[in-house]
Amino acid sequence: MRKGVIRPRQFGQPSVKDGEYSNSKNLRGIHNKKWFAFLVFLLSALCLMWLFSVGSKETMTVSLNVGKSTSESNVAELWDNSAGDDDEDVDDAEEDTGDSEDQENEQEKTPDDAEDDAEDAEEEEDSQQDSEIDGNIDHDADANAITMNAGNENPTAEMENALPALRGNPVTMSIDSYFLNLGKKVVNISPYGSYKYVLVHARDKQGGGAYIVQGCSPKIKTCKHPDAARVVKTSLTSHGIEAKVLGGGRITRHHLRKSKKSGLISIFGYSRTYGRCEDCNKKACDFIAASNPNYVVRWSNHGYLESDESGIRDFVKCSPE
Repeated sequence: MRKGVIRPRQFGQPSVKDGEYSNSKNLRGIHNKKWFAFLVFLLSALCLMWLFSVGSKETMTVSLNVGKSTSESNVAELWDNSAGDDDEDVDDAEEDTGDSEDQENEQEKTPDDAEDDAEDAEEEEDSQQDSEIDGNIDHDADANAITMNAGNENPTAEMENALPALRGNPVTMSIDSYFLNLGKKVVNISPYGSYKYVLVHARDKQGGGAYIVQGCSPKIKTCKHPDAARVVKTSLTSHGIEAKVLGGGRITRHHLRKSKKSGLISIFGYSRTYGRCEDCNKKACDFIAASNPNYVVRWSNHGYLESDESGIRDFVKCSPE
């Protein structure tokens, strides 16, 4: 037998050299390693794909949650906006109703309403200035306390109580009966503050006449001359007595601490609604001085606003010293 040759006779296989046999075994090992490396790579790729799939699902879940919350907030915002639009529609409807009512009211204006409109157009700026300068003139502590506490009362009721109207059917009365039987007063003014007033001439069916001084309530900053006149005219006409507004002006009362007199009452200015009246302030001064003997009362036809009082130099006293 030749050296280096294997002859497996029992299997009938051809002889192979030792080198070739060993090489064939090495080739099989190499192929097995390659298959193992391929399987490892394949498993690694599958693991990575699984990890990516799980991460993408979580990302999608978070994105869906965020989108859901955003959509819910958008829906809530749209719902609030729609509710606000409904409220605005209701407000617009109410404004339209108010405008139609205002137009109907404008068509049914009475002469008194015409006077009110004239006063509003002319004194809109004046009322604003009056409110700004309110309190510039010194009053004592008691007067200020009264002014502050008076805001809780009904000013319209105060004005009506000054000249209360008889309830029931209108009754024709004389001037004397009007003052004596009903307890009416010639002077009806507030004991404090600065306010507008009117001078009214009343005449009964028998020809008797009298003057009435009616002031606004200082609690109402927007009280104008027609408001004061309406109180007197309503009361007089309800008893069959004619009433004519002669004019008006402004009354300002000051409480004096160090004086023999209780205070000072100034009557000045005019009414833009009823026009200037040369002797209205003088007549009002005489009546007010007679009903307030403890006050120094003076009058002037100059000025108009409360702040104008300090600049008037021609005041005339009508009260006894």
